[in-house]
Amino acid sequence: METEVAPQDDSFLMFETVFRKHGDLPEVLNFSVQLKRYRFDSDIGGPMLAELKGFMAQPDYIPEPDDGWYFDVLT
Repeated sequence: METEVAPQDDSFLMFETVFRKHGDLPEVLNFSVQLKRYRFDSDIGGPMLAELKGFMAQPDYIPEPDDGWYFDVLT
């Protein structure tokens, strides 16, 4: 049984991670992790191949029991 080997190219995959504060809720951080292919001879990434987006509350922040904003952030 022969194993096929993918041809070598002049590129690599890299994850880019971005954190930013939510515009309306300062206690929330939005994040995005993107996977892009880069050529060895360029600093400019190609089209996004995959993305993970979400949010999290800042450390040490505990919402009030009646505070329902956690569910309002999901858009």
